[in-house]
Amino acid sequence: GWEDYDFLLITGDAYVDHPSFGTAIIGCAGGRRDCFTRTVTTTAPACKHAFRVAVSGLRGGHSSGYDALLRGNAIKLLSGFLTGLRNVTDFALADFRGGHAQNAIPTDAAAVIVLNDVSALTAADSFRADLCRFYRQIDPDVTFTVEEFPVPGRVWTADLTDAVLNLTGLLYHGVRAMHPT
Repeated sequence: GWEDYDFLLITGDAYVDHPSFGTAIIGCAGGRRDCFTRTVTTTAPACKHAFRVAVSGLRGGHSSGYDALLRGNAIKLLSGFLTGLRNVTDFALADFRGGHAQNAIPTDAAAVIVLNDVSALTAADSFRADLCRFYRQIDPDVTFTVEEFPVPGRVWTADLTDAVLNLTGLLYHGVRAMHPT
């Protein structure tokens, strides 16, 4: 688990499919990868309840071949839910992970959150319904689950939780524009 490391590593494909930044070539086998590191800062949990929140069942695919199909990115979807939840109630992240390859659209992602206000998780029902309705045709097997989880002994500090959610929220996913013809 992450507790064995003293830094957090987030990697991603910049989706330019060419070794020179700012150049995009359709069909190129190149790519640009960026790596962000940050020291993991933890604290004892101040909350009583923990939940594992997960997005799974997406189709994924190679980042340069399936972005135009608007397939869901599990990391982006989970990050969006958690950012919205953070606007409603305080919580601490104890884990956040997803994806299996740097050049593939993540098919699943999960996080462990620790919080006191369990009633705020009613937002999960609305998110689940919206997610399934939006991806019904594109990713029909998408699922969103919230399950009780044992409260971990350590959680990420508030500034690390915010930094991870901000970064995953800001990283772009998908086609920015397509030629009209």
